[in-house]
Amino acid sequence: MKKTLLIFGCIIFFLTASAQIDFNPISEPDLIKIKNSIKAKNAEIQTLICPFIQTKKMAVLKEDAITKGIMYFAKPNRFRWEYTGENPFVFVQNDGKYFTKINGKVTEIKDNSARLFQEISNLVIASMSGEILENTKKFKTEFQENNSVVVVNLTPIPKAMQNFMSKIRLFFDKTTYLVTKIEIHENGGDLTIIQFENVKVNQPINDDIFTLK
Repeated sequence: MKKTLLIFGCIIFFLTASAQIDFNPISEPDLIKIKNSIKAKNAEIQTLICPFIQTKKMAVLKEDAITKGIMYFAKPNRFRWEYTGENPFVFVQNDGKYFTKINGKVTEIKDNSARLFQEISNLVIASMSGEILENTKKFKTEFQENNSVVVVNLTPIPKAMQNFMSKIRLFFDKTTYLVTKIEIHENGGDLTIIQFENVKVNQPINDDIFTLK
């Protein structure tokens, strides 16, 4: 009898935990409120400074590749993505131009050789403008939520993007309405997870941050 009660209790626990984690569709009235809240919050933001942890899960490797770095953003369209540690790397978007700095060498990017970072920067900029919350020529959007998070699922429309990725998921915290996590699902089974932490809003950022030398 005691064993049966224990098993029953475990089942209830796991069902309850699962229900808390699962995401559900959002009703149209609630979705309008959420979109307005996100847009209102983003309208207040002029700059972001976000340390992050990136986890790369690759289908061909058993161990995840984990890197740390920091992201800088300044409206309307300046962006810096920097990996710290043993292999420093910097990507910058400034007024529609893309640059990288690897081993001290600065290169302007005019092709898709830095596609992942271009997409991340475009996602952040589109999130700040509110554009990402609507269906566009680039993405079909779907919204879900649980008690603490709103998830925006983005399915790419252009064939060129479909060749690179199958889906992007943006996780908005319901308290701050800021993006706390990005998942990029690539074709072939690879998954990039970017977790932001200790986000600083509207802190001064020197213009030199967005200029590579």
